[in-house]
Amino acid sequence: MKRYTVAVLLLFLLFSSTLAGCYSESSDDSTNYEDTDKRISTLSEELNQSTIFIEQLFLLLNETNQSNHLYEMEIEILQISLELEKQKTILQSISHNTTISELQETISSTQILLDEAYALISQYESIDISNNPDVNYIPLLFEIYNHSGKYMNHHNWNGGLWDRVVFDEYGIPKVQYSDGLKYVPTTAFHWGLVQYSKWLETGDETHFDNAIEVATWAVENQSNVGGWAWYFDHSFHGGVLGSMDSGWYGGMTQGLGMSFLTRMYNSTGNQTYMQAALNSTQLLSINVSEGGVLRNYNNYSWYEEYPTPDAGSYVLNGYIYTLVGLYDLIQEFNDSASDELYHNGIQTLNAMIGLFDLGCSSSYDLVHHSVPGSAPNIAREGYHNTHITLISVMNAIENNNYQSIEDRWIEYANGICFSSPNGANPR
Repeated sequence: MKRYTVAVLLLFLLFSSTLAGCYSESSDDSTNYEDTDKRISTLSEELNQSTIFIEQLFLLLNETNQSNHLYEMEIEILQISLELEKQKTILQSISHNTTISELQETISSTQILLDEAYALISQYESIDISNNPDVNYIPLLFEIYNHSGKYMNHHNWNGGLWDRVVFDEYGIPKVQYSDGLKYVPTTAFHWGLVQYSKWLETGDETHFDNAIEVATWAVENQSNVGGWAWYFDHSFHGGVLGSMDSGWYGGMTQGLGMSFLTRMYNSTGNQTYMQAALNSTQLLSINVSEGGVLRNYNNYSWYEEYPTPDAGSYVLNGYIYTLVGLYDLIQEFNDSASDELYHNGIQTLNAMIGLFDLGCSSSYDLVHHSVPGSAPNIAREGYHNTHITLISVMNAIENNNYQSIEDRWIEYANGICFSSPNGANPR
């Protein structure tokens, strides 16, 4: 994990030094209004890059956050992220009528924010996490997958995420953000699958009661298009693909909901769970431009975890979680609509999985295909291991069709590199 953190830090230092070098209050041209456009353009780029940096740090903290002091750092990062977004808004309002002193004030306040971010990343780098057994998500390999059994590794999922949520009076998790507690449907379904899996593992009915609460919440909060919405804005990857406004849906959320409600129906026979599970497929047939999660990639159907409006994000782990959910529906209900969506999705996975192979690791997404000239978003260790787990599940479902990929990506996890099938090797 450290190698990724160091790379991000070096990138940040480059941006920070660039900003410090470009803008000086003592510069001879500080009073030249003709430089305003250039100053604004350069500062805008630095702010955008800094936002991406902040997002990467936040995700790193999410992977390693097993203690209160890291959680507090995460909150600080979120606060700085919000300030950077505000700073972008201020910058966008600058015009030729803006005085030089006002412009310099904006530059100065931006530098302060960047300095704070640098201090936080330096603090993070000084933390010894090498002895923490829970830092990285350890990949699991599957020979069989049972649509009504324990869900992947969820019966062993302890701490970390659950230490950083607050449960409401019904036992539904709410995630702490800098602007308050929010319901996150993906987190709710993960919690439900954890409780269901722990019930199967231990026989403790308390876990099943907790799962029932989540299932009740899912039925009561499902929209008329079968979705569970995220009721806050989100800018994926620094907003380079456009921002998603509050009320957006995600394919991963839908897939986890399918897997959870299928299991709850199997164990209870509750018809409302069945109906909610089947209804959840609707958004997979609705294009992103129309509020759904379906996107076309070279005539292949992709179910977006993050339905970014300007171009596709194509996040791999979210996509496979969606396929697993569809498979669960097929097995439990023999549903023809789910079957068609699943097989369309398998065709897509077969055609596109090679695009995520970087020769030494997997790519978290395909933003480097959506944004020409951008670098691959290398999956950090935890996400790469998650990819291995998910590919292993698909291997079990699809009669070892992905064995070569599974083997290859396990080699990457062990530090062995190859040339990439698509000619990209980030190291």
